[in-house]
Amino acid sequence: MNRMLKASLVIARRDYLATVLSRMFIMFILSPLLIILIVAGVFYISMANDVPQTPPRLSLIAAPEIGEAFADRYAALSRQLDHQSFEPVVVVSPKGDAQAQAHGLLADTRTHSNAVLVGLPDRPMLIGPKASLDALRGGVALATQLARMPQAMPTDAPKLAEHNIDPAGSDLTTRREALSENAKTLLFWLNMLLAVRLLADLVEEKSNKIIEILVAAVSVDAVFLGKLMANLAVALTIVGAYGLLLGGGYALLAPPEYRMAVPAIGWPLFIPLGVAYFVMNYLIFGGIFLGLGAQANSPREVQTISMPATMGQIFIFVFASAALGHGHTATWYAAAIFPLSSPLVMFAEGATSATLWPHLLALAWLALWVALIIRFAGNRFRKHVLKSGSVKARVKKA
Repeated sequence: MNRMLKASLVIARRDYLATVLSRMFIMFILSPLLIILIVAGVFYISMANDVPQTPPRLSLIAAPEIGEAFADRYAALSRQLDHQSFEPVVVVSPKGDAQAQAHGLLADTRTHSNAVLVGLPDRPMLIGPKASLDALRGGVALATQLARMPQAMPTDAPKLAEHNIDPAGSDLTTRREALSENAKTLLFWLNMLLAVRLLADLVEEKSNKIIEILVAAVSVDAVFLGKLMANLAVALTIVGAYGLLLGGGYALLAPPEYRMAVPAIGWPLFIPLGVAYFVMNYLIFGGIFLGLGAQANSPREVQTISMPATMGQIFIFVFASAALGHGHTATWYAAAIFPLSSPLVMFAEGATSATLWPHLLALAWLALWVALIIRFAGNRFRKHVLKSGSVKARVKKA
């Protein structure tokens, strides 16, 4: 085992240096830059739009009788004015400090609350981001006055106070959901661009007989593991280069109002989690692609194999996208458990949930599947690489 690991490290170092020091590596780094710039531009424009595309949802923290009176008036306004500008009020019973409870509702992605009204009937206060306050201010103030009419004249109604929890003027929950979506998409594109190149690299080495030389010197398992380690190191180098370039540019040039929301789990944990999920995702697909690439003997066969492999990755992305945005449904749990989609779903979860233990469990689960897939793909790799008569003869002599 020790000997195989040393041989794998030698092959990994050889492949890594041969790739990184080549001219084509620079071209490979520059080629996706246009795609990344387009995605960054779309994200920049979407963040600039602070106005909610759907009517903001209002939650009310009040006793049941007070809440029902306000909800009736608010619903009447919805019917009389424009029902598309109002969402039904969700009445929540008071529990402890009203403002602390309101902040909890706004941070909870399951409630989808854009603003919370507290303090009825005497000291109403609307809590939420500026975009939601601007959209709800008039209707809430009028409904508050109408709800008090049986007890007092409208002129005696208290003035509606406001508490803006986001000076940048955008909804924290919505921004975290956008960050979640972007994180999942970024992980998908990185894996799709980087892992599939294993197919072409392997066929090139099979065609110029480099594989035969390597197999004659070390075991096939060492060749397989070394190539997987080398390509993972190359992928991390590319990701690190782009991360420093784009991350530094964003930190220096992006205006404060266009800053991404802080993920629920925090940046110090979110970034390492992203790297860990990328590594797991790459090792899973990289092992699969190496096993598939060993069965191809020409660039034409690589194209034939790469098409269903790419379509499979897109299907996994669509599956992960369908699982997000609707809470922890059965589809979400299925996507979080399935090893091919789990990295995408769990990385996105870190943007909206501050709970750490599911990530530790997911990484342990993915590590198990990485070991199983590498073992299975290594067996396929060994079988098809040794199909060549010259390679088989050299191995027998060794």
